[in-house]
Amino acid sequence: AGMAPRLDHRAGNAMIPPHRVVLAAALLLGAGCAIPAPPPACPNGTEAARELTAWFGLHSAARGRELTEAEWQGFRDRVLVPAFPRGSTVTPGRGAWRHADGRIGHEATRVLTVLVPAAEEATALARLRAAILAYHDLHPQEAVGVATRPACALGLF
Repeated sequence: AGMAPRLDHRAGNAMIPPHRVVLAAALLLGAGCAIPAPPPACPNGTEAARELTAWFGLHSAARGRELTEAEWQGFRDRVLVPAFPRGSTVTPGRGAWRHADGRIGHEATRVLTVLVPAAEEATALARLRAAILAYHDLHPQEAVGVATRPACALGLF
């Protein structure tokens, strides 16, 4: 009991050399349990952070128009600034994508960038999700794209 069965190469049950069995097992086990490498340490004087980026499209098929600049600024001031009181940056952009029917779509976009201490990533993402829900209430969208990545920050926190 508790012993693993052994391959008997002499009896013709398995003609796989033992070193290949070990290699195959290691590859199979490793493939399902891949652990990403930790991000590199931040240089002295900087702090581990996470950069969150969200793309807010300004066109709404449900409304048949784009958000006005005043509507966007009102959303930013009412929702984004309180959600990220340490600061954020919003830059204008122009998005493009392919519709399911093959047509190419374009729309004006606002790209939100927020930098938070790494330990606060979960809280920041929860705040961002709440902001996206508020945006959908104001301006129905199919989706607001979000991406995160590791960063090192200097003098921001």
